[in-house]
Amino acid sequence: MSQQFRGAITVSYYKKLSFVTAIRYVTSLFFYFDKQPKLNLSVRHVVIIYDLLMKLQDLSDRDPSFRNKYGYSLKRLAIVLKKTKITTNKDLKTVSKMINIRIKQDKRLRDDFVYPSRNVGGLRQKMEQQMKVNFSNQTAVGTKKSQVRPKQILGKGYTDKGSSRNVAVDGSPHWTEAASDKRINPPESYYDEKD
Repeated sequence: MSQQFRGAITVSYYKKLSFVTAIRYVTSLFFYFDKQPKLNLSVRHVVIIYDLLMKLQDLSDRDPSFRNKYGYSLKRLAIVLKKTKITTNKDLKTVSKMINIRIKQDKRLRDDFVYPSRNVGGLRQKMEQQMKVNFSNQTAVGTKKSQVRPKQILGKGYTDKGSSRNVAVDGSPHWTEAASDKRINPPESYYDEKD
């Protein structure tokens, strides 16, 4: 699994997807992993189960009625996934088998949260189309520096931003220097003799 987890991972869901149905479906896939090898578990299912669990735990924190209905099952599932301790040196089959064993040990999670095996096949086609996982090779998430737009400056049309000057190119003095320099503009005195 180490090759797939390098880089950025984005998970997207169909707009009308029920997250509870989706997590119950993925949990059922792991539960029937050893009985039905045609289920074809992949790394994307591992990513999806963790992503959905985080989303539903946030929802559970905000909504008390949702917490009363699904809170215990989500808590038990979180404990199962924590006990699995996924690392990059474990392969998918080992991780799937560990999750499978842990779900089977938890009777209440198995009875309340896992779909019957006859329903998993019917849900498979519908659910697989509504959950997408994209793996990218980028190590950092964000915009490249070369693609960031330059800082916009007030008064875009002016090339001279005010007092900024390049004396090497433009040898003439700035207007403030010319106004204050006595050599350029000597002061006229009343007492100066006029020829």
